[in-house]
Amino acid sequence: MAMLGDGKTEYDLGNDGKANSIAACSAKVRRTDITTKLRMIYFRDDFFQVQVQYKGFNDWTDCFVIRNISLPLNPFLGVTAQTGDVYDEHDIISISSHSAKLVTTQSPLAEDGSTKGGKKGGGSGFFSSLLKLIFFGTIVAVGFVAFRAYQAKKSRPWDPKRF
Repeated sequence: MAMLGDGKTEYDLGNDGKANSIAACSAKVRRTDITTKLRMIYFRDDFFQVQVQYKGFNDWTDCFVIRNISLPLNPFLGVTAQTGDVYDEHDIISISSHSAKLVTTQSPLAEDGSTKGGKKGGGSGFFSSLLKLIFFGTIVAVGFVAFRAYQAKKSRPWDPKRF
């Protein structure tokens, strides 16, 4: 059952919350071959959908869809086992939440194929290439000096009088 509260209205315990309910469904989730899962999908100011997986793996059954609904910016998810006189035991193994911000990653293209108001082409700039070249040259120089020091030490005879 889905409820949309205002933060002031109390839960109608005598009628299992029917006065506050905006949508509900039921599914036979006992003694199934797979783990029962519930999936909630919300698109801001558009719709709220609840689906249940209990028939087969990745076989989602629509529970309900509520259109033209606006949830608060900081909503609360409540899970309760208080259902009146009839009860059943279920374990909640995990709850995960994901948020997606849909943003266009590419700028619109101008008529000439370049991006509007931006630089033409991609890739790294001159300064980045110069830094990479200097870094590579430094690595080569350090390696050369280390190799020459190793050769010089190797060609010297061992002198026991040296400290």
